[in-house]
Amino acid sequence: MSYVAATTSNTLAENLGNAGGAQACVQHHWAPMHIVSGSALIICQHYTGQAPLAEHLSRLYWLCERLAATLPAISWATIGVTTTRQPLT
Repeated sequence: MSYVAATTSNTLAENLGNAGGAQACVQHHWAPMHIVSGSALIICQHYTGQAPLAEHLSRLYWLCERLAATLPAISWATIGVTTTRQPLT
């Protein structure tokens, strides 16, 4: 999925990706759901239950939380940057 725009921040794109993934899991009844992100900030927010202060990010946070609550055995994890970065060939 691409969220390319001049005003799109990394945090917004990552939250959109998490929400989209959670929606797909609910729609296709994929369970248990395990959310893995390259952003430790987003994982920490979900783990501690603290929504972002920015309104546009807070809405995505709560959408993802509501979707995650509908599926069993939820887990949140982060992966390292070296795992998410692929060398150019």
